[in-house]
Amino acid sequence: MKRTLSLLLVMVVLSPKLSFSQLYIEPFAGYQRSQNSSNYNMLNTGVQVAFKLKVYEILGQVQRGWPQTFNGVDEAFTTNTFLPLSMPAQKTITTSAFTFAIGHRLKLFGKKTKNSFFLKLYTGLMSQNNVVKYQYDKTNYVILNPDKTIDRTGLFISGGFEYMRSLKNGRLFIDLNFSSPPIGSVKYPISYHLMSPVTLNVGYSIKISKK
Repeated sequence: MKRTLSLLLVMVVLSPKLSFSQLYIEPFAGYQRSQNSSNYNMLNTGVQVAFKLKVYEILGQVQRGWPQTFNGVDEAFTTNTFLPLSMPAQKTITTSAFTFAIGHRLKLFGKKTKNSFFLKLYTGLMSQNNVVKYQYDKTNYVILNPDKTIDRTGLFISGGFEYMRSLKNGRLFIDLNFSSPPIGSVKYPISYHLMSPVTLNVGYSIKISKK
């Protein structure tokens, strides 16, 4: 994570020396839904720096998936013969995420018009935090193989498509991206999945400088 942030900082500091024709700052916001579970979805916000070269654009992106809580029920059991054998254990899983990525924006259509379509590819680090909490009679009951809190940081890749409209003082864009979860296996047998987000974003590209 620190290496990726350092790389983004270096890109900004050295940007005057790069052979780009234009520099943009691009705030955006959107909605994420996991590809591997319909229950997992969240709002996200972020910002990226776009260095426009002659052929394509290099992107440095930071994105935040804001915490979202999902509810579930597990069974808790007891050996106390004076109590019911089992009882429902209310479960909440609060999920949030950060991503730090370097991307590429490749124009597919619209070279000489105000409406353009792009292919986008990203690689970087994703940090996902899944906090699990239970509510039940913990004195007399126990859950067999309960879910646990998982905090995972790892490499990820994503790709998607973008529509962009050039305006007088900037660019409006809408993009759809498909991401992998952070790479790496979870050894503990949890019942939920790490998010593999499909993200729909809307943003505005603000021109900072040009040659």
